[in-house]
Amino acid sequence: MKKLKVAIIGCGRISSVYRYVFKQLEDEIDVVYAVDINEVKAKEFAQDFHDCRALTNYKDILDKEIDVIHIATPHYLHASMAIDCM
Repeated sequence: MKKLKVAIIGCGRISSVYRYVFKQLEDEIDVVYAVDINEVKAKEFAQDFHDCRALTNYKDILDKEIDVIHIATPHYLHASMAIDCM
């Protein structure tokens, strides 16, 4: 089975839960993008995954080949980001 290409938008507090789960699923997924408006947070998240790129603008991943995008931003941002991602 091919690995799913995964991205996360939002590398704040809740991202530690995602990081833990993503590490447990490394045989099944590749985390390819970590996005946060805070570049330091994006880079810190990305460093835990091989070939994961850190970005500060989620719109930069919209034309990429990604199977799953996890939105881990404040709730009020979810709807517009989810629509953009679809």
